[in-house]
Parts: sequence; C-alpha cells; structure tokens
Amino acid sequence: MKENDIKTIFTVIATIIIYFVLLSLNNHLFSGIFFCITVFFWIYNIYDKVKYRNSLYENQLRFPTQNDSHSKVASLFFGILIITGVALMIYVTKEYSISYFIGLVIGLILLTNGILDLPKGCLHIKEDSIYFAGANDSIEVSEIQLVEIYNEKIEITDNSNIKKRITLIELDESWANKIKSMLTQRLDNEIVKIKLR
Repeated sequence: MKENDIKTIFTVIATIIIYFVLLSLNNHLFSGIFFCITVFFWIYNIYDKVKYRNSLYENQLRFPTQNDSHSKVASLFFGILIITGVALMIYVTKEYSISYFIGLVIGLILLTNGILDLPKGCLHIKEDSIYFAGANDSIEVSEIQLVEIYNEKIEITDNSNIKKRITLIELDESWANKIKSMLTQRLDNEIVKIKLR
C-alpha cells in the first residue's frame, strides 16, 4: 500500500475516533475546535481535487496506482457510516445537539472527498525538474538518459546508469501515452519508451 493511501486511511480513522471521544466528553468547546480544524483540513483537500479537475494545476498529471481504491473506499465507507450513525442517534434520542450537527457535516465532507477522489500517482514538471509521487526526490531533466513506461512501473535511468523506479502503478495505453506526452514537453521523444504488455 502506498504512503499516501496509508496517510488517507489513518487520517479518516483518526478523525472518527477523535470525534467520538469528544462526543462522549460532551464538551462543546473541544467539539467546536475539532470541528473547525477538521472542516478546514477536508475542505482544503476537496478544494485541491476540484482545482485539479478544473485543470488549474499546470504541468501536473495524476495517474492510477494499484491502491487507489483503498483511500476512496475508506472515505466513502466512513462518510456513510458517520451519517448513518448520527441519523440513528438523532432518531433514537430525538435530540438535535451541536455534536450531531458536527458529525453530519464531517460525514458529508468525507463522503464528498470519496466521490471526488483522484488517482494517487502524480507527475509534476517544474522548470527543469521532474517529480513523481513515490520517488524520493525530483530528477533533473538534464540527468535523464532513458524513461521506460510499463503497466505496473516507470523506470528512469540517469546518466550514471542508475535506475529509479516508480512502482505499484496501473497504466493502460491511454495513461501511458498521457505520461509520455507530458514528459516529452521537456525530454526528447526518443528517450521516452512505452513498454506495455
């Protein structure tokens, strides 16, 4: 599982646990502070996804990985779980407290985050550097000797014949061509090879 997927799932679970701990304390001050922090974090996350979907990030491409479904399912599942749980609590207790309102808002935000989820693979070109999510650092364009795009990985060979691999991706011909098209904005067409099965 990729680091981004683990981070997303951990964040969702931590959000739910903290919410229910604060709910059990019945402290409106803590609940309010937690609500504001959570809403800000998740709305920014949603804003980032909407911004990408509207092509407002230049020189960036998100592409599929083998673990994309984990974070999407986590957000959808926990969003529905929280909304259903809070609705049941309201039905049983016949109360409309601020804690229930907070729970509904958090559930709706998680649900929206899951619906708008993006692939976790990321290629970003900035000036003379290329960055892949999953690589430890950016790669200077002048240092790249060869790029090979496979279904499940991308291999980048530098001028010292050292290979960097971006693994656990899931590319078809369409995605491979999109990655090649973006890379050839900075690299010669001949050094970017597609080697799909």
